[in-house]
Amino acid sequence: MKRAPRRLYAVFGVVARIASKHPALLLFIPLALFFPLLDSRGLYEYGDANFPLNPFWIDYILPWSGAASAGADNTFIGVPRLVYHVGIDVLIATFHNLQVAQWLWYSGMSALGLLGAHALARRLGAGIYAVPLAVFYAFNLWSYDRVAQGPIYLSYQALPLVVYLFLRYLARPGVAAALYFACSLLLVIPALQVSYLAAVVCLGIALRDIALRGWRVVPELGLLAVAVVAANAFYIFSMIADMWLNSGGNIALVNQRFDINVFQHYAVNAGLLNTLRLQSFYYTTILRQLPIVQFGVFLIPVLLFALLAVARRPAIRSRFYSGAALAILGLWLVDGIAMAPAFYTWFRGFVPGLRSFVEPDYFSPLYVLGAFVMLAAASRLGARAYGLPFKLSVWVMALSGILPFLPIGGTGSGMPQTPQPRQYTEFSRAKVRGSTLWIPPDRGVAYRWSPYVINGFTSLNSPSDAIGPTMAEWVAPGTARVQQRLAYGFMAGQVRTVEALAPLLGIGTVAIAADSLSPRDEWPNPEITGALRTFGALRRRGFLSLRGDDRDDRVHLVTGTTRPPLPELGIYDEPVAVGGFDSFMWRAVLSSGRGNRYVPTAADTAPGTRFGGESIRTIAGLPLMVRRIPIGRFDAYNACSSRAPTLRFPRNAAQVAVQTTFEPRCLTLALRDIGEIAALRVTVDGHPADVVAPELIFDRNLAAADWIDPTMAAQEVPPKTRTAKLVLQVPSYSRVTLRAVEVQWIRRGAAAPLAPPPTCAASGITWSEQNPLAYTVRANVRGRCTLVFRQSFAPIWTLFASGGSARV
Repeated sequence: MKRAPRRLYAVFGVVARIASKHPALLLFIPLALFFPLLDSRGLYEYGDANFPLNPFWIDYILPWSGAASAGADNTFIGVPRLVYHVGIDVLIATFHNLQVAQWLWYSGMSALGLLGAHALARRLGAGIYAVPLAVFYAFNLWSYDRVAQGPIYLSYQALPLVVYLFLRYLARPGVAAALYFACSLLLVIPALQVSYLAAVVCLGIALRDIALRGWRVVPELGLLAVAVVAANAFYIFSMIADMWLNSGGNIALVNQRFDINVFQHYAVNAGLLNTLRLQSFYYTTILRQLPIVQFGVFLIPVLLFALLAVARRPAIRSRFYSGAALAILGLWLVDGIAMAPAFYTWFRGFVPGLRSFVEPDYFSPLYVLGAFVMLAAASRLGARAYGLPFKLSVWVMALSGILPFLPIGGTGSGMPQTPQPRQYTEFSRAKVRGSTLWIPPDRGVAYRWSPYVINGFTSLNSPSDAIGPTMAEWVAPGTARVQQRLAYGFMAGQVRTVEALAPLLGIGTVAIAADSLSPRDEWPNPEITGALRTFGALRRRGFLSLRGDDRDDRVHLVTGTTRPPLPELGIYDEPVAVGGFDSFMWRAVLSSGRGNRYVPTAADTAPGTRFGGESIRTIAGLPLMVRRIPIGRFDAYNACSSRAPTLRFPRNAAQVAVQTTFEPRCLTLALRDIGEIAALRVTVDGHPADVVAPELIFDRNLAAADWIDPTMAAQEVPPKTRTAKLVLQVPSYSRVTLRAVEVQWIRRGAAAPLAPPPTCAASGITWSEQNPLAYTVRANVRGRCTLVFRQSFAPIWTLFASGGSARV
C-alpha cells in the first residue's frame, strides 16, 4: 500500500512528460470541459456572458462604433473588440451552428491560457511541473467565475502569453520579437483593466532588468516602447477619444458607477483568506463546490508558504521572489482597503488608471499570476525539500480546479449557465419596435426567470434599446427618473401615466416576465398581476397591441407593441419651466391621452435658469390640495397579516413609537370618496426619515392595481375607484416614531394640459440612425425651436445650418 502513491504519481509523471514534449495535447482539455455547451438549450448566457445574440451586426464590430461595449465589459473598446467579435462571427459563419461556434470559442480562450502558461512556466524553470501549473493557471475558481465575462476571461487567459513574449524579447531583442509582444497587447487582451495589469507586470520586469543589466538595456526597452505605441496606436486613440471626447463613454461610466465604497463592500464580504484561495469573487462561494475543490484551493496558500520556508535569501535576481512581490501587490490591491482604508483611498486616487477598476476583484489576476510564478520558479526546490507530498499536492491543486467546470456535483458544479427559454431566445433575436420596457424593472427582484440573469437586455436590437433591468446606469438622471416612474406606473395600473411617459422613452415594445416573484417572494406577484391588468387596459384603449403570449415549461413571457413612439429626434417649441420634476409628473398625468403631443419641458431646472443667456418661461402653478392626517387617525397596527391581532392606540395620539423584531408591522387608514381625485401623493412624517414603506391598496373588485408607491409624485388614481387603504409598513428590526402623513391631491380636470403657445414652425423633418448613439436630423425651421434628443447618452452634437442663425 505504501507504494500506491508513488505509482499514482508515476502516472502523472508520464502524462506530464508526454504533454511537455507535445504541448498541443493540452488543447483536448478545454474541448472536453466545454463540451456540455453543445448540448445546452440555447446559448451560454449567464451573468455578463458576451457571446452575441445578434452576430454580424456591424456596429458591434467597428472599433469606433457608438454601440460601445455591445453588451460586453464596460471598458471593452477599440481594436480588441473588433478581433473579439470578428473571431466569433468567423466561427459562426464557418460552422453555421451557434452551439458549435460557442464551444470552440470558449475552448479557444482556455487553450490560449494553457499554452501561454505552459510556455511561461518552462521559461521560469518549472520543467516537468509546467503541465500541472498550466492547468492550475487556466482552470481554477477565479477563472470558473470569470468565464461568464468573455472579455475578462480571454484577457486573463492571455496574460501569461504576453509576459512570456516580453521575457523572450528581453532575452533576444529584435524588431520581430518587439512586434510579437506589441501585437499580443493589441489583439488578445480585449479588457482594458487586464491590459493595465499586463503593463504593470511588464513595467516591473523592465525595472528589474535595468537593475540587473544596467542602463545599456534602456535602448532595447525604448525600441519595445516604440513598437507598442505603433502597434496599439488605434487602441490608444480609442481610449483617449472615449475618455475625453465623450463624457458619457465607457471610461467615464466606470468612474461614475463605482467608487471606493464598492471596494469596501468586497473587502468585507471576501476577506484575505478567500483571496488567497482564489475566492475574491465572493458570490460564487467555495461552499458550493465538492470537498476536493475546497481542499485543492486550500493547498494554494499552503504550498506558497511552504516554498517561502525553504527559499533562499530574497534577491532581485530571484524569479521566485519576483512572483512573491507580484502576489503581495495583487493581495494588497484586492484587500488593502480593509488593512489601511485611508492610505488605500489615497493610493487609488493618486495612481493613474486605478479608478477605472470597477471592483477590487479585477486585480486578482496579479495575485494568480504571482502565485503561478512562485510555483513555477520553485517547484523543483519544493519537490527536493518535501518529496512526494509536495509533488502530489501540485497535481491535486491543479486537477481540483477542473472539477467546478464538470457537471458532476449537482447544482453547485458545472458551468453556472441559465439555459434560455425558447420564447426568450426568439424574442431576443427579433427586430422589435422602439425601446423595450421590461417588467419587472428591478434587478433585486427574486425572479423565477429574469431578463437580467440571462443578460438579454443588452442584446435585443442594440446595447441601448432596453428600458429594463439596470439600464438606469446608462442614462442621464432625468431619464432614469422617468424610466422608474414609467415602470412603477405600469405595474400599478396607471394607464394615463404610461401613455404620457412611454413616448418620452421611445417605448415601442413591452415585455413582461409574467411568472416573476415579488420582492417579498410572493406568488402570485401583485406587481406582475397589476402589470398584466395594465397591459389589458392599454389594449382596450388602443395604445397597445398583443405581440405574443408564450409559455413553456419554465417561463411565461407576454410581449406587446405600442402605437408608434415619438422619433428619437424631434424639433419642438421652446422649453418652459414647470416647477421641477414633481410638477412635471402631475401635469403629464393630467394632460395625457390621445392627441396630446410632447412639448419639451425644463422639468429639472431651478427658477431663474438661463439657456443661451435667456431665461426660460414659467407657467402657472397647479391647484394642489393638501391635508395633514395625524397618526392617531389610523385604525390599528398589526403584524401585516389578516390573522394578526389588532392593537389599538389612543385616537388623539400625537405620535406613536413602533419597534419591530422579526415581523414587520403595519398601520392602516381607510381612504373614502376618492373617485373625483385624479392623482395623489403621500408623505410620511416620521423619524428616522425614509424608514416606513407606504402602500396604497385600491378596491380589489376593480380592474386596477393592487399596489402602488404613493411617495412618488402624481400617483394616478384608476378610474371608477371609490375607496382605498393606505398602509404604513415598518420593516423588520426597525424603530421609528410616526407623527402624521401628508396627502397631496388634485381633482380631475382641475389643471390645464401642458401646452404653452407655439414658438416653432418646422417642416420636412427627417432623421436617420447610423448606430444607437449616432443620429442625423434635417428640417426646415422657423421661429424659436428646440432640438430634442430624448434618451440622454451624452452625445457629441455637431450642427450645420444652411441659412439663418442656429445655436446648440
